[in-house]
Amino acid sequence: MRHNTARRRTRYDETNNTGVKARNKLTPEEAERRQAIAKSYDRTIVQRLILERRRLGLSQEAVASAIGLTYQQVQKYEKSINRFSPGRLFQIADFMGVPVETFFDQLTANDPHAPISLSKKAVEIAQAYDAIIDAHIQNQFLALGKSLVANHTNGSLK
Repeated sequence: MRHNTARRRTRYDETNNTGVKARNKLTPEEAERRQAIAKSYDRTIVQRLILERRRLGLSQEAVASAIGLTYQQVQKYEKSINRFSPGRLFQIADFMGVPVETFFDQLTANDPHAPISLSKKAVEIAQAYDAIIDAHIQNQFLALGKSLVANHTNGSLK
């Protein structure tokens, strides 16, 4: 009995040396554009993670300890030197007590550059505002902030 030893022929792809035909080849410009968008998403997710960590008053050490990492690894995540795996991001969200969607809210293919980077003082102001229970006092707090901006700049907040 003779075995069929004929191999399925694949077209050799010179661009990636895999011997497998590449589907939907991208131009270098398109590949670069897509990579830039992915990096932008990564930065936005990291910014949101930092914002949430600061909002909760957590240190990098506390987050690292809770999820079994060193604080240096968390620093590398926050500086975008290393990328989060989906599982690691889920662990962090679980530790922080927030849904993982917190880091992805309003990310769209059309606008990945949602600017949310806040200073430590801005986060403290937001925490102070959130601590106020009385809606009337919250409104006064907001009016005071807007008044200070209007008096010390040439514009006003809406």
